[in-house]
Amino acid sequence: MPNVLPEVKSYEDLRKTCEKAGIGHDLVLQSAYGDSGHTTFFIKSEADFRRHEHEIIGEGEIKIMKRIDCRGSAIEACATKEGTIVGPLMTELGRLQGTDALSRRLVR
Repeated sequence: MPNVLPEVKSYEDLRKTCEKAGIGHDLVLQSAYGDSGHTTFFIKSEADFRRHEHEIIGEGEIKIMKRIDCRGSAIEACATKEGTIVGPLMTELGRLQGTDALSRRLVR
C-alpha cells in the first residue's frame, strides 16, 4: 500500500503532502504511538480532520495511506471500528518483516 510518513502540522499540510504523493484525499492515518486501534483515523474531509486534529498534530510521524475498498478480498480476520485487528490474522503478524515504526510495533 503506498504511504508516506510525514509529521502533519495542519489540514492544509496534509492535503499538500497527499497531493505530492498522489494518494488522493480519502485517507487512513495511523500514529505509531498510543493504544492499539485508537490511533487510526479515517479522513475524507476537513471536518474529519478537525475531529481528530488534537490526536494527529504534534504526535510525530503519521503513516498516511490511501483508503481502499477491499470487499473483493478474502478476509480471515476483522477490524473493530477503532481499527483493532481481531481474529486468526493476529497470529500472522509475528511473521512481518516491516521496517517502519508501525510494523515494528505490530510485531512486538
